[in-house]
Amino acid sequence: MPALPVRLSVCLLALTACQTTPHRPAEWRGVDLSYVNEIEACGAVFRVDGRPADPYAVLADAGANVVRLRLWHAPDWTGYSTLDDVKKSIRRAKSAGMQVLLDFHYSDDWAHPGKQLRPAAWRNLDDVADLAAALSSYTRDTLIALRDEDLFPDFVATGNEINTDLLIDVEVAEDAPIDWTRNV
Repeated sequence: MPALPVRLSVCLLALTACQTTPHRPAEWRGVDLSYVNEIEACGAVFRVDGRPADPYAVLADAGANVVRLRLWHAPDWTGYSTLDDVKKSIRRAKSAGMQVLLDFHYSDDWAHPGKQLRPAAWRNLDDVADLAAALSSYTRDTLIALRDEDLFPDFVATGNEINTDLLIDVEVAEDAPIDWTRNV
């Protein structure tokens, strides 16, 4: 079978993640818990009625049913929101009975409007096809690694707050024009 175009491969991965969702609740109640491991490592303790409690269980008991987790490519400034950290968080979410939305930032740092900086590992990829291949391989390999540990996310978000071009080299104005052909 011939290889699928990169953009189709990434779309199929995202659709596959959505199709594996075991059930669809009448209402989604999501929480972003990307910071929990770091906050706890700093010594914070979550409490209910004065007693220590797992924040995932607390939020699940309060009705949360999906957890959003941020994933950076290879941050050199923190040990959080890395693949290993995300695995730990997915285990906690699933243990609490919640589904998981994995948000690929495709950056080594915060990605938000105007700041969609490509990971350092991809900075020398000037050809759009090479950059797309790296993006596709990384996304696929990450999802396979998660699947192999029974940590496959229920949903996948590709990029974060993409109001400008994705995978760029310098910050731009939040209303900079988008090169849709390149982004696709």
